[in-house]
Amino acid sequence: GTVATSGLALGPDGCFYCAPLRQCAVLVIDPKSHTSSLISWVGEENGNMYAGLTLGPDGRFYCPPRGSSNVLVIDPMTRTVDFIEGVEGSGPWRYDGAAL
Repeated sequence: GTVATSGLALGPDGCFYCAPLRQCAVLVIDPKSHTSSLISWVGEENGNMYAGLTLGPDGRFYCPPRGSSNVLVIDPMTRTVDFIEGVEGSGPWRYDGAAL
């Protein structure tokens, strides 16, 4: 199979969140209940979407674009996503990784 996620971070809700590399879905792993789920959205899957994620001071995750044209923002409290449009740079491997 292909690698679907890139990066893993612990959320304020105690779940792990995985940045989507090859799919329009964030993998959420709940270690307490031993379950997983997806936060999905409709979009174009291009194979190298986001690489890594970091928890911001506002309690949301930020995923830098690897091959996407925007920053993915994940809200672990509402289990929704949003985007920051208009990221500078060009090429399919613009940014790789995130840290706070």
